[in-house]
Amino acid sequence: MRSELFRKPVRFARRHILPRIIPPARGSLQGPPTKIKVVGLLSSASGLGRSARLCIQQVEKYGCEVSTSDVAGFYSSGDDVTYQRGSPRLQTNVSIFHLNAPMLLPGIITAGLRSYYNSYNIAYWAWELECLPKDWIDAMRFVDAFMVPSRFCQRTMQRYTTKPVLTVPHPIQLDMGNVVPSKPKNGTFRVLSIFNLGSSFERKNPLAVIRGFRAAFGDEEGVELVLKTSQGKRYPQDLAAIRSEIGESPNISVIDQVWSDEQLSELYCSSDVYISLHRSEGFGLTIAEAILMEVPVIATGWSGNVDFCSPDKMSAVAYKLIAFADDDPAYHGVSDAVWAEPSVESAARELQKVRSDPAGSIKRAREAKAEFLSYLGRHTYAAALDALVRRNGS
Repeated sequence: MRSELFRKPVRFARRHILPRIIPPARGSLQGPPTKIKVVGLLSSASGLGRSARLCIQQVEKYGCEVSTSDVAGFYSSGDDVTYQRGSPRLQTNVSIFHLNAPMLLPGIITAGLRSYYNSYNIAYWAWELECLPKDWIDAMRFVDAFMVPSRFCQRTMQRYTTKPVLTVPHPIQLDMGNVVPSKPKNGTFRVLSIFNLGSSFERKNPLAVIRGFRAAFGDEEGVELVLKTSQGKRYPQDLAAIRSEIGESPNISVIDQVWSDEQLSELYCSSDVYISLHRSEGFGLTIAEAILMEVPVIATGWSGNVDFCSPDKMSAVAYKLIAFADDDPAYHGVSDAVWAEPSVESAARELQKVRSDPAGSIKRAREAKAEFLSYLGRHTYAAALDALVRRNGS
């Protein structure tokens, strides 16, 4: 109760006070950027945190010096994830904020107003619906340009602004380290799904994954579903709902822990198929990771993941569009939106197909990886920054 009493005035200040007292910066690109500040939930295990860490890695490869500002502590979302720290004293000329709209202004203040007013400011936003809530629209005036992880996000954003909106998919890299691809020693057919409980339970839709697995295999021996979650302590009711849905099923397990990239790589490599029955994705980070690990993928055929999920190289689950309904605070103010309701029956059929044709599934997975790597190579931070420089006439 005390926590909620604290959050309400914070949300009020964020939505109604900060936008009135912080003048928007007006930056310009004076030549190619050489010193970039990356602001985000750098120590968080969330998708937002991972996206910011991936950005740091790629802009350094672009040849830029990097300054970093971790604001995860401000949002009580730090998970002690390590990240590549930049110079705190570097005078930067471009800032990239890996913070969605409700976090943007507090993040700007926490990272430093001086650097904000001396920078060309870019917001990297991931959004999962075809319309934006009012506080997202209002926040658009505080940056000079936008980067988004998918064309799905780009189309949504372009409905509300004439500022540049560039698609930059997450430049994923998994730390293989000493990982040796292996399957469960007992030959079990392993189905994997990974999600963060802080990323909207309804959107990630894990209960449908459980139902689809059961419809395909029941309690059969020789098959298992592994649900890899995180932040269960922060969202105990959601974790309890998952465990309740599992019930006494002997072949479904939950791992609720924060893991390293190497641990996740081992888990991907030990799996025969990855499944995501999301209702919507701004990108689909775990789907993309599975593709890079050459794991056959089954996923809802709608939203951000379709950029890199060719129907002939993965199993697209049939869906119907339904009215959006989610009381997650992230969607405050959303109305008249739709998202996908994936078919449990379709998912079950696709699971059975992958199991019955392992050689064909692996061949398609390898083709999907090659296609995805080509896609990533064409859409980089470097290409987006160069485009912004050209647009600014520098």
